[in-house]
Amino acid sequence: SCLVGSEMCIRDRINTGWQVIKLLHTGVRREQRVRAEDRRREWEGREEKHKRKKKEEKGQKEDTKDEM
Repeated sequence: SCLVGSEMCIRDRINTGWQVIKLLHTGVRREQRVRAEDRRREWEGREEKHKRKKKEEKGQKEDTKDEM
């Protein structure tokens, strides 16, 4: 079956539309992955900072005990 004129345009428009949707969806998913990775890194940084702070506080408490 051979497509002519407007039928070809309609087919091409539909295919292009699906390609655009696929690209947009892929881009959104990629953006979501990047944001999730950024949030994970931020959380790990906060957790590490908290651990260091606790360790420092524990060290300071031990220092004051030694002074007594």
